[in-house]
Amino acid sequence: MQLSMKKLRVILSFALLIEARSITPKIIKFSGLLLKPVPAFLKSVHAWIPATAGVVTTHALSGATTEVKSPLGNQVSLNVGEDLNYFFYTGRWAAQSFTVNGLPSGLSWNGDSGSGSITGIVSQPGEYEIKITGYRFSDLSGSTTPEYTLRLTINESSALIDSDGDGVDDSNDKFPEDPKRASGTDYDGDGTDDEFDADDDNDGIIDTSDAYPQNSLRASGDDFDNDGTDDEFDSDDDNDGVADIDDTYPKNSLRASGNDSDGDGIDNEFDSDKTIHAYFSEISDLSYNWYQAWMGIFYIPTNGNWIYHSHLGWLYAHPTELDTFWFYDEGLGWLYTSKTLNRYFYRNNPSGWLYQLDSSSNNRFWDYSQESELK
Repeated sequence: MQLSMKKLRVILSFALLIEARSITPKIIKFSGLLLKPVPAFLKSVHAWIPATAGVVTTHALSGATTEVKSPLGNQVSLNVGEDLNYFFYTGRWAAQSFTVNGLPSGLSWNGDSGSGSITGIVSQPGEYEIKITGYRFSDLSGSTTPEYTLRLTINESSALIDSDGDGVDDSNDKFPEDPKRASGTDYDGDGTDDEFDADDDNDGIIDTSDAYPQNSLRASGDDFDNDGTDDEFDSDDDNDGVADIDDTYPKNSLRASGNDSDGDGIDNEFDSDKTIHAYFSEISDLSYNWYQAWMGIFYIPTNGNWIYHSHLGWLYAHPTELDTFWFYDEGLGWLYTSKTLNRYFYRNNPSGWLYQLDSSSNNRFWDYSQESELK
């Protein structure tokens, strides 16, 4: 009695499960012959073949055995510090993705369709086994290659040669015979490379204490006047035109001499709104608006530029700078004098030099051009 199609399918499947290893090839061949006249049944045969095909095509991509290979072989030996550049690929069919396990510290890998590479430097000696597996699809799925093992041996570094004894081996030393040079980088040009130079910018501040080790105008970071030069290198910290050694207030641009006649916090030499007595570097207050300075005793009213000199009388004072004046005298015109010229006056018109007299009660000056006294 002819078996039904359904029963025949069950019998064949059962037989394959029992004796897959011994008779599988025969069953497949027999099934092909037996079912050749029945095309509709061929589809069901393809349905059960994958259940046993693993026995025949283990680790296969697309039905053909594919494996990881490398032109460098699977055993590599290097010294500590040497570069590894290992290339691998898959034969027959290209794996679309890979897993690489067992990489020691210092190595990394990348791979794409059918090939990949392992690169880097291993700093620790030892024996390492790196496992590589290829996958049929790009998401690490599908059939796989047999696991490939790369045996990596990292040996202790061979002895380094350091001819000049500067701590840099000759292979990395641009100046192997000069113990003061290696990298060739010498910021201050003093003949000692920066890696050996305790003061890279030669500013007198050692690098470990220098906030700007390669800027000879900066070290502490303190720059009061923000002129780009730190205070320890700046001869005029407040940039007021008075050198710090002569400045009573080196970090106050409104003060220097300490002379502040009007008490407004601005020393006379910087005060554009000051009274006449502020233009004398040294002046004594005799009270009641009377003062004494290098030109004698005089009275200064509260406002204006007129002063009354005890011997010269009323003068209109026009200061040009500290201790320097043009005085207007109603009888003699403009007269120029200063602390340096004290008692000598230059007369503008007619031009000539005068000398202040104190011995005469009637005359005030000696006129050199006329060789006579003047009232």
